[in-house]
Amino acid sequence: MKNRTGLLVLAGLAVVAGLFVLLRPPVEEELPRPGVFELWIADGRLASGPDVIRVRQGDVVTVQVTSDRNDELHVHGYDLHARLSADTPAPLRFTADRSGRFAIELHKAQVEVSVLEVLPR
Repeated sequence: MKNRTGLLVLAGLAVVAGLFVLLRPPVEEELPRPGVFELWIADGRLASGPDVIRVRQGDVVTVQVTSDRNDELHVHGYDLHARLSADTPAPLRFTADRSGRFAIELHKAQVEVSVLEVLPR
Protein backbone atom coordinates (compact mmCIF):
# COMPACT_ATOMS: atom_id res chain seq x y z
CA MET A 1 0.00 0.00 0.00
CA LYS A 2 2.83 2.40 0.89
CA ASN A 3 4.57 1.71 -2.43
CA ARG A 4 1.39 2.42 -4.35
CA THR A 5 0.82 5.71 -2.51
CA GLY A 6 4.44 6.73 -3.14
CA LEU A 7 4.12 5.95 -6.83
CA LEU A 8 0.90 7.98 -7.07
CA VAL A 9 2.56 10.94 -5.36
CA LEU A 10 5.54 10.74 -7.74
CA ALA A 11 3.25 10.45 -10.76
CA GLY A 12 1.25 13.45 -9.54
CA LEU A 13 4.43 15.52 -9.11
CA ALA A 14 5.60 14.53 -12.58
CA VAL A 15 2.25 15.62 -14.08
CA VAL A 16 2.36 18.96 -12.23
CA ALA A 17 5.96 19.59 -13.33
CA GLY A 18 5.08 18.73 -16.94
CA LEU A 19 2.07 21.05 -16.90
CA PHE A 20 4.18 23.84 -15.44
CA VAL A 21 6.71 23.53 -18.26
CA LEU A 22 4.04 23.35 -20.97
CA LEU A 23 1.70 26.07 -19.68
CA ARG A 24 4.03 28.72 -18.26
CA PRO A 25 4.08 32.02 -20.13
CA PRO A 26 6.98 32.48 -22.53
CA VAL A 27 10.04 34.05 -21.01
CA GLU A 28 10.78 37.37 -22.67
CA GLU A 29 14.31 37.75 -23.88
CA GLU A 30 16.16 39.80 -21.34
CA LEU A 31 17.37 42.87 -23.12
CA PRO A 32 20.95 43.78 -22.45
CA ARG A 33 21.45 46.95 -20.46
CA PRO A 34 24.29 49.38 -20.85
CA GLY A 35 26.54 49.78 -17.91
CA VAL A 36 29.78 48.77 -16.33
CA PHE A 37 31.16 45.31 -16.93
CA GLU A 38 33.97 44.18 -14.66
CA LEU A 39 36.58 41.73 -15.87
CA TRP A 40 39.15 40.22 -13.51
CA ILE A 41 42.14 38.62 -15.21
CA ALA A 42 44.40 36.20 -13.34
CA ASP A 43 47.24 34.17 -14.84
CA GLY A 44 46.28 35.39 -18.31
CA ARG A 45 42.69 34.11 -18.09
CA LEU A 46 39.28 35.50 -17.22
CA ALA A 47 38.89 34.78 -13.51
CA SER A 48 35.66 36.70 -12.98
CA GLY A 49 33.21 38.60 -15.14
CA PRO A 50 31.14 37.90 -18.23
CA ASP A 51 32.68 35.83 -20.99
CA VAL A 52 30.20 37.56 -23.35
CA ILE A 53 29.31 41.23 -22.88
CA ARG A 54 25.93 41.85 -24.58
CA VAL A 55 24.76 45.38 -25.30
CA ARG A 56 22.61 47.20 -27.83
CA GLN A 57 24.01 49.33 -30.61
CA GLY A 58 24.27 52.92 -29.39
CA ASP A 59 24.76 51.97 -25.73
CA VAL A 60 27.55 53.56 -23.75
CA VAL A 61 29.68 50.76 -22.34
CA THR A 62 32.38 50.74 -19.69
CA VAL A 63 34.60 47.70 -19.37
CA GLN A 64 36.52 47.86 -16.08
CA VAL A 65 39.51 45.50 -16.25
CA THR A 66 41.81 44.45 -13.44
CA SER A 67 44.69 42.13 -14.26
CA ASP A 68 47.36 40.56 -12.10
CA ARG A 69 49.89 41.27 -14.85
CA ASN A 70 50.87 44.23 -17.00
CA ASP A 71 49.40 43.96 -20.49
CA GLU A 72 47.11 45.80 -22.86
CA LEU A 73 43.43 45.09 -23.43
CA HIS A 74 42.31 45.25 -27.06
CA VAL A 75 38.74 45.27 -28.39
CA HIS A 76 38.89 44.04 -31.97
CA GLY A 77 36.66 45.73 -34.55
CA TYR A 78 36.59 48.88 -32.45
CA ASP A 79 40.39 49.15 -32.29
CA LEU A 80 40.20 50.21 -28.65
CA HIS A 81 43.08 49.74 -26.23
CA ALA A 82 43.53 50.08 -22.49
CA ARG A 83 46.91 49.81 -20.79
CA LEU A 84 46.76 47.37 -17.89
CA SER A 85 49.01 47.80 -14.87
CA ALA A 86 49.05 44.89 -12.46
CA ASP A 87 46.30 45.06 -9.84
CA THR A 88 45.11 48.50 -10.99
CA PRO A 89 41.57 48.82 -12.45
CA ALA A 90 41.59 50.21 -15.98
CA PRO A 91 38.32 51.56 -17.43
CA LEU A 92 37.60 51.45 -21.14
CA ARG A 93 34.53 53.57 -22.01
CA PHE A 94 33.01 53.76 -25.49
CA THR A 95 29.79 53.91 -27.46
CA ALA A 96 28.89 50.58 -29.07
CA ASP A 97 28.21 52.02 -32.51
CA ARG A 98 28.89 48.84 -34.57
CA SER A 99 26.85 45.67 -34.31
CA GLY A 100 28.46 42.24 -34.33
CA ARG A 101 30.74 40.05 -32.21
CA PHE A 102 34.16 41.39 -31.32
CA ALA A 103 36.97 39.62 -29.48
CA ILE A 104 38.35 41.23 -26.34
CA GLU A 105 41.90 40.07 -25.80
CA LEU A 106 45.03 40.61 -23.81
CA HIS A 107 47.17 42.10 -26.56
CA LYS A 108 50.66 41.04 -25.42
CA ALA A 109 49.56 37.60 -24.24
CA GLN A 110 47.36 37.19 -27.35
CA VAL A 111 44.65 35.54 -25.25
CA GLU A 112 40.93 36.16 -25.76
CA VAL A 113 39.34 36.88 -22.39
CA SER A 114 35.82 37.92 -23.41
CA VAL A 115 33.62 38.80 -26.37
CA LEU A 116 31.68 41.99 -27.02
CA GLU A 117 28.32 41.24 -28.63
CA VAL A 118 26.54 44.32 -29.93
CA LEU A 119 22.93 43.69 -30.96
CA PRO A 120 21.36 46.03 -33.53
CA ARG A 121 18.53 48.29 -32.34
